[in-house]
Amino acid sequence: MTQSFEAPVIEQSRLALLYQISREISSRLDIDELLPRLLQLSQSLIPGETNSLIVLDEMGRVRHSALLLNGQLHPDPAAKLSEILQRGLSGWVVRNRETVYLPDTMADPRWYRQPDDSMVRAGSIVVVPLVGREQVVGVMSVGRVALAAFQPDDVALTAAVAAQAGIAIENAQLFAAERRGREISNTLREVARTVNATLKLEQVLPLVLEQLARVVAYDSASVLLRKGDRLQVAAVHGFEDAHAAMQLSFDAHSGLSARVLAERRSVVVDDVQRSPEWQASEIPETQAIRAWIGAPLIVKDQVMGLLAVDSHQASAYSAEDSQVVAAFAEQAAVALLNARLFADSERRSYGLRALAATAQAINGTFDLNEVLRLVVYHAQEWFGMEGASLALVQGNQLVFKEAVGPVADRLRDVSIELGAGVAGWVAQHNEPIIVPDARADERFFSGLDEQTGFVTRALACVPIRIQNRAIGVIEVVNPASGEFDPDTLRLLDSLASLAGTAIVQAQRVAELQAAENRYVGLFEDSLDPIVVTNLAGVITDANRRACEFFGLTRPELLGMRVNTLHQVGTNSLDTGRYAPLLSGEPISYQTYITARDGKAVPVEVHAKLIERGGEKFIHWIQHDLSDRVSLEELRNDMMSMIVHDLRSPLGNILSALDMLRKTLPADDEMLNSLLSIAGRAAARLSRLVDSLLDLRRLETGEVMLNRMAVNPAALLTEAVEQVQPTADAKAIQLHMAIPVNAALVLLDSDLIRRVMINLLDNAVKYTPRAGSITVGLKSGRAQLTVSVRDNGPGIPEGEQQRIFDKFTRVHRDAAPEGLGLGLAFCKLAVEAHGGRIWVDSGRKPGATFSFTLPMQAREEKSAARPMRPAR
Repeated sequence: MTQSFEAPVIEQSRLALLYQISREISSRLDIDELLPRLLQLSQSLIPGETNSLIVLDEMGRVRHSALLLNGQLHPDPAAKLSEILQRGLSGWVVRNRETVYLPDTMADPRWYRQPDDSMVRAGSIVVVPLVGREQVVGVMSVGRVALAAFQPDDVALTAAVAAQAGIAIENAQLFAAERRGREISNTLREVARTVNATLKLEQVLPLVLEQLARVVAYDSASVLLRKGDRLQVAAVHGFEDAHAAMQLSFDAHSGLSARVLAERRSVVVDDVQRSPEWQASEIPETQAIRAWIGAPLIVKDQVMGLLAVDSHQASAYSAEDSQVVAAFAEQAAVALLNARLFADSERRSYGLRALAATAQAINGTFDLNEVLRLVVYHAQEWFGMEGASLALVQGNQLVFKEAVGPVADRLRDVSIELGAGVAGWVAQHNEPIIVPDARADERFFSGLDEQTGFVTRALACVPIRIQNRAIGVIEVVNPASGEFDPDTLRLLDSLASLAGTAIVQAQRVAELQAAENRYVGLFEDSLDPIVVTNLAGVITDANRRACEFFGLTRPELLGMRVNTLHQVGTNSLDTGRYAPLLSGEPISYQTYITARDGKAVPVEVHAKLIERGGEKFIHWIQHDLSDRVSLEELRNDMMSMIVHDLRSPLGNILSALDMLRKTLPADDEMLNSLLSIAGRAAARLSRLVDSLLDLRRLETGEVMLNRMAVNPAALLTEAVEQVQPTADAKAIQLHMAIPVNAALVLLDSDLIRRVMINLLDNAVKYTPRAGSITVGLKSGRAQLTVSVRDNGPGIPEGEQQRIFDKFTRVHRDAAPEGLGLGLAFCKLAVEAHGGRIWVDSGRKPGATFSFTLPMQAREEKSAARPMRPAR
C-alpha cells in the first residue's frame, strides 16, 4: 500500500548535493545527454538498484528514456519501460500526478511484473511524476531490493530531484523542438531550392525523399502519383530493388492510400500489419513495414497522389512527424505542379504563337470577308484539321460564311435553323463542345456528308461570343492525329474570341463608312447652308450651299468664328442661349446674317452637338427666312388693307340696318326676322374685322387695355346670348354652370367678350346637330377660369398647341371653313391680361377650351395702359 509520510528535515550535505544536481542539469539542453546524467546524479543522492526516467510525447507515449540497473545504463530501455508505463505503477502516477512510495511492491495491485523478469526485482519503490511548468512531462522511479527500504527524507529528496528534472526536461524538449524546427525549416528551404531549380519530376522527387530522411527517420519512402484509377510509384528511397518498387501500382479506391486521398489529410498508422486496409506487395520491404505515414499531394485543390513514409518499428511516428511529412508532401506537390505547368507551357507555346500570328493577320484588315477567311484558314492550320468553317447568326438562322477543306464550296452560304446540327446546337446553347465520334452523336447532321461523300469522323465547335452572346460558331473537323488535344477547346475558344472582336470591328467599320458616306451626301446636298464648328465656335467644315449663301469660298470660311457670321451678341458658346449646346441640348433661334453685299438676311438657326471620330462638334443649320418674312409682311399688309377697306362699308351697312329697323312697321315679323339675321351677320363680320385689326395690334403691342371692374358672369351670359340663335339653328343645347354672384374682375370687357364669343362660335361650329355645349365659370382667390366644353370630334394631341397659331386649322373632311385667326386672337387677348389659354381633348369625343384671368384687387386703378403680349 502507499506509504504516507511527512516532509523531514533534509541533511545539509544532501541539500548541497541537491543544489549541485540542480545546477548541472539546468545547463544541459541535449535530452539524450541529460537523462543518463540525471540518473547518475540522482543515484549518488538516492541510491537504488533500479533507477529509471521516462519522458513522454504529446500522445502520452515514451519519447525518451533511461534505465540504471545496479549502476549500469541499460542499452535499450524503451521497450521495457513502455510496457511498464502502459500497465504498471508509472502510468498511474502520470495519470494522477501523485508521488507514490510502495514499501512492498508485491502487495500493491498497481505494480506490474514483467513476464521475462529481466529487470532487477524491486522490493520497495518511489515513483514521482516529472511536472514541467504546466503539464506532466514524464515519470521518475527509484527502486530497492529490500522491503521498506526508503525513509521519508528519501522520498522528499526524490520529489525534489523530480521537480528539478521536470523543468530541465521541458527546457531540453523546447530546445530540441526549436532545433528540430530549424533543421526542418532549413531542409525545406533546400527542398524548395531543389524544386525550383529543375522542372523534371524524375530528378526532383528522389531529392525530396532524400532530404526528408534528414528530419524524419524512416526505413523506406515513396511518392505515388494518381493516373486514373491507379496509383503509380514515381519515386522511392530505401528500397533494395528500386527498379522493382518503381513498377508497383495500387488501386486508388481501396486501402490506406485511398483513405488519404479521400480525407485529403495526413494519416498515421502505428502498425499497418494489424490494419485490414493495408495492401502489401511482393517487394520484401513492404512485408516488414509496421508504422506508416501517408500525406496527400494536393495540386490546385485536386489530390494528385501521396507521399508514403515507412518504418519497421511499430508506433514509430508521432503527430509532429505527420506534420513534417505533410510539409514535404506540399513541396512534392509544388514540384508536380511546376513540372505540369512546364509541360503545359511547352504544349501551349505553339498555340500562343499561332494566336499571335492570327491576331496580327486579322487585325491588319477591316474587310469582313477577309477576316472570316483568315480565321478559318488559321483554325485549320493550327490544329491540323481536314476542314474548318465559320457561321454567323442571322435572325433564327445560322449561315455559313466561310469554309476551307474538301467541301468548302458546298458549305458556303448554307443556312440552318438555330438548334439544328452540332453547330446550330452550339449557337443556340452558347456552349463549346467536342464530338469524338460524330456518327454516334444524335445532334450531328449527316446530310452534307451524304450529298458530297465526305466523312466527318470527329468535330469540335465553339461559339463566337460578344458580351456573352453567341453571334456565330467556329467548327473544325477530322484532326490529323485522329483525336483532339486536351487544349483544343481552350485554344479554339481563344481563336473565337479574337474572331468575335475582329468581326464586330469589321462590321462597325463598314457601318461607320456607310454612315459617313450618308452624312457626307446629306451634308453636301442639303438645300440649307450648314457649317460645323468645334466647341470654341471655330468653323471646321462647310457645305456647298453655305459657301453660296455667305458668298465665301470654303477656305475662307474654315477658321472663321461662327459669331462673325451670326448676329449673336456674344463671343462665347458657354454663355447665354448657347450654354445648353455644350450639355447636348439642341437650340433654335432666329437672327440675321449679313451677306457679302451688306444685305441682312433673316435666318432660323438650328444648332446641336454631334460627335465624329471621337471628337465633339457643333452642327449649325441656317434656314433662310427671307421668303417667309416677305410673305408674312405681304399678308400683314393685305390684312391691313382688307380691314381698312371693310370697316367703312360695314359701318354703312350697320347704320342702314338700324335705320330700317326704326322706320319699318314693328308688327311685320318677316321683315323684322330678316333684319335680325342681317344685323347678326353684319355684327359678326364687324367683329371679324375688329379681330383682324386687334390681332395685328396685339402682336405689335399697340393695343391699350381699357380695364374696368366687370362681373364676369354677366359678360359670359352676354356672349351666350350672342351665339344662342346660331346654336338653336342646329338644335344644340347650351348649358351654363355660372355662379350667381361672381367676384368683379378688372379687365377689358370688349376683348374678353370677343374671346368668349369666339370660343362659343367654334364650339357651335364643330358640335354635331342636336349636340350639347357646357359653359363654365369658376372664381378662385388668385384667378378666374372660364371653360367651354363641346362634344364634337376633338383636337388631336399633336395639334393642341399649334391651333393657337395664326392661320392654323385642323384639317378634316367636311369641316367648317375659316381663316384660323379666332384662336390666335383669343390667345393674344388672354395673354395680354396675364392669363393662359389651352385645350383638353382626351380619349372621349369633344374638346374643352379653357382660359384663366388673374384676379386683381378692386382698388387697382382701371386706367388704360399699353399692353404687350406675353411671349
